[in-house]
Amino acid sequence: MANTDLRVQRTKKILKDTFNEMIVTTDFEKITIKDLCDKAMINRRTFYLHYSSIEDILEDFISDYTHEYYDLIKDFDTIEEVDELVRMYFTYSEQKGMMFERINTSPNFEYIRLRMIQKVEDYANNDNNFHMLKKFDKVSQNLIHSFINWACVGLYREWVKNGRNLPMDEAIKLSANLIKNGLKATVKENRK
Repeated sequence: MANTDLRVQRTKKILKDTFNEMIVTTDFEKITIKDLCDKAMINRRTFYLHYSSIEDILEDFISDYTHEYYDLIKDFDTIEEVDELVRMYFTYSEQKGMMFERINTSPNFEYIRLRMIQKVEDYANNDNNFHMLKKFDKVSQNLIHSFINWACVGLYREWVKNGRNLPMDEAIKLSANLIKNGLKATVKENRK
């Protein structure tokens, strides 16, 4: 039984790794099961033992990366550690290389980018680690999480689209200050 599990894990890893490679060079809607299987050197029947469609492997892709990213940020204080949240988004995206650059900046990946942002928001909105937001009602907490997510992604996208002409540390500092000042004003206003 354990051997079967290892084979299943290995096969899924090969398929996911190949899918990740294809995302760098091919728009999602142009990736076919046949092309994926040919590139992975895996029989199509084997693919169907693990996934029913390309959309299924995309869902695994989104879940893997959003869960990995959320695990990195979940213990940060939303209000007090905005600098670290922004730094983590920039560095995580840069570490993932061309694949994440395409997802973040290409209009052809808007669908995937939106799903990834939503999944991170869902994690944050269902998590109790964001203790600094407890003074806000649930709708306000959701809006704050959404603001942080969209701001991080939007500012990173602009930095990449502008050719990374500003050193990353400076881009992170500027982005964090923009977000932090908006959050501080909101917290200050809420205390009145």
